[in-house]
Amino acid sequence: MPITSLESFLFERKLVNVSSVEILQNSTLGIDVEHYLGRIYTYKKEQLLLGIGGVPVSLKAYIESDLAVFKEYNIRPLFVFPGLSIHKSQSSSTHELTDAEKHRESTWSRLYAKLSSSSVNTSTHLNESFRLHNDSISPRPMTNDLIKYFIEYGIDFLVAPNDPSHQLSYLYHSEVIDCIYGSTDLLLTQIDKFILGMEFLSKDFRFVDKQKVLTDLNLTERQLCDVSIVSGCSVQPSTFSTLPPMPKHNPVSPFQQMTQFKYALDLMYQYKSFNNDTNLYNYVSAFNDEALLQTYLKGNAAVKYMPVMDQNGDVGLYISDMAQLQSFASLNVFQEDLNDVSDNGNTIGERDKICVPNEVHEVVSQRLPSEIYFYLSIGLLPTRILEAITLNELHIRPPLEGGQSEGYKKLVSSNFADNAFDAQLNLVTQLLARYYQVKRVPVKYWFSEEPHFLNSRRSIPLSTDLTRFKIASSENKFSIASFFKDCTGFNEGSKPEIELIKMSDLISTSMLRALYLLDLSQPHLSIAKIILGILKGLLSKHPDLKNDTLEDIILTIVLVRLQFFDFFSLDKNYQSVPSVFKSGSQSTSQLSSNTKAQIALISRGPISRSLLSFRSHHQFVRQILGDFVRTSLVDLITRSQGLKLSFESKDDWYSLVDQLPFFSDASNTLLGVVCEIYLEGCSSLSLSGVSNEECSQRSLQHLLNNVMQNTNPAFNINLASSNSITAEQMVSDLQVGSEFWSYFVSAMEIGNQFILINALEFTKRSVEHHVLAYLSLDS
Repeated sequence: MPITSLESFLFERKLVNVSSVEILQNSTLGIDVEHYLGRIYTYKKEQLLLGIGGVPVSLKAYIESDLAVFKEYNIRPLFVFPGLSIHKSQSSSTHELTDAEKHRESTWSRLYAKLSSSSVNTSTHLNESFRLHNDSISPRPMTNDLIKYFIEYGIDFLVAPNDPSHQLSYLYHSEVIDCIYGSTDLLLTQIDKFILGMEFLSKDFRFVDKQKVLTDLNLTERQLCDVSIVSGCSVQPSTFSTLPPMPKHNPVSPFQQMTQFKYALDLMYQYKSFNNDTNLYNYVSAFNDEALLQTYLKGNAAVKYMPVMDQNGDVGLYISDMAQLQSFASLNVFQEDLNDVSDNGNTIGERDKICVPNEVHEVVSQRLPSEIYFYLSIGLLPTRILEAITLNELHIRPPLEGGQSEGYKKLVSSNFADNAFDAQLNLVTQLLARYYQVKRVPVKYWFSEEPHFLNSRRSIPLSTDLTRFKIASSENKFSIASFFKDCTGFNEGSKPEIELIKMSDLISTSMLRALYLLDLSQPHLSIAKIILGILKGLLSKHPDLKNDTLEDIILTIVLVRLQFFDFFSLDKNYQSVPSVFKSGSQSTSQLSSNTKAQIALISRGPISRSLLSFRSHHQFVRQILGDFVRTSLVDLITRSQGLKLSFESKDDWYSLVDQLPFFSDASNTLLGVVCEIYLEGCSSLSLSGVSNEECSQRSLQHLLNNVMQNTNPAFNINLASSNSITAEQMVSDLQVGSEFWSYFVSAMEIGNQFILINALEFTKRSVEHHVLAYLSLDS
């Protein structure tokens, strides 16, 4: 995150300069992904994203457009993602909602209150935003999708150990990159100039000169750090409670408003003038608040001791690695760490002068081995598990639709979830020092004040149990279809004779072990056996099914088996698609719309809190299964020196990551919304004796003309763009849903022989409501 409210302040003081993109020609540009997304998706864009979930459908188009400009000027981008957080949540507020969560809850309430009294042609929901005015889009949910994009386009990327600004600063001084496109947090590092914003249409950029900022504000390096820590920045994200409350944001006010940074800056000026202080330590300590003082000191420590990855893949402290580059002497923020020691009259080298506290990891962040950070840097290890280890806590926050769903609460706090987290922690901590293996990690839920402790300790490590599961793939590239064709079961003994050579062998073996771990998480349900039987039968009927379709079918089978989500009824705590957009019985299409909510769709229209609740269940299970695959794969590779040496370049690692199943985020809910409106329209018309064909056509016209309003330019602004709503696109989207529904029903029919609970009910209801008949569209 950037230094709170500093960017607007820099523009007010005219401290932001403009230059042409042309001068960046033939350079390597380091890009802070979080800042990059924040510049693309400003407050006015994607306001409903948190109401539908998933990755913004326009993201890929934005990236392609920006890469075209980079290619024109031969600019080589290097995208740096934020890594592990160094900030523990305050235990006193664990069970309380954050400001962003409160805002989402109130937005849902306002939205449905308005729609309940609006006409069918209203677009009231477009005036609501699920984001706070000062909140940027978080890169964490879309990190894996972005990694897939970058691999597809051949773009280099790096997941930083912790803070991307410190990582970019190190890369700049080690001459890996020539310039930086990042946030105001770069002012806390040893960077003289950086790009704050790029205008690709006009082909110019805005940059900040650090020395010019310090001179204009009459601050030293240390004083700017203190002001930033008090107002809030990446190393200390919360604004100090000692600052007065900020006035409510008023975008139409002609007067400049006070901000957190301005208040903190005034404090610094006062202490400089009256107390002759060079920092704000006395200001903070005067409150006699131990927690506040610790926050202040930790922020200052993090500025200097943030972990960064060097060119060799080793992870060290920022100040130490900068000392090796001899790039620190001019900054007074580092002067107190210099130790004027001489040896026999000879001055010791700059590297030896740096004085680093012995227990700095207790203040900033627990350190992991460099090999673990390497797997993190390429997206091969999940951040959630690593943060649970380094912070010694795992937080489960409410989903996008809010925390009222009892089914979701039961899912995240169930034995299934506990056993899954235990298994993942056991696999990772067995690669670490014993200190991490014996720790009990507390899980803190938003709906409970009492933490629940995980127990990852086992008498026999999981990795030992998993060694008996190996499978050699029949294909050179991994696919779920080929995996289930090759897989024969889980009840076989050790297979030391199987040699894992290809990447597809590694991923297939990890997939097999992930399904075994899924069974261990809920042993009495035989989930893996049922998945294996259903998928083998389904692929015998439909051998050409794609990975995405098979992933969604597998996850739906898991949800059906776990029974935490009711596919056949609405959650009373959540509203479905507002009735203003449709007519008919809700029970007709709820099952189908839940199922199709797993498929991505480019569209705009009404949103559904109920379908978003289904997506949250789906995403939670998807993340668990995906983390099983990744932790099993890292365990497999780490324990074999031969497998490590088989990866000769970063392209080999990228290829491995690109083939991982259950890696991407769950799709948005828009196709489920569209199908719910469409099917309920068909059902209502069929009760009047209308034929299936006419039901289909009339319901489709209702969607296009009354809901999406594709002929209304004022509503469908981008009528000529790729995001426009056309009859052909709508039919195509519904046909995609129809195909997935037929595969899903076929899977449930096969599942009946496995005594899969509710499987017969799925097929029965699809016949009762003529769902397949309605979805047999002819474009």
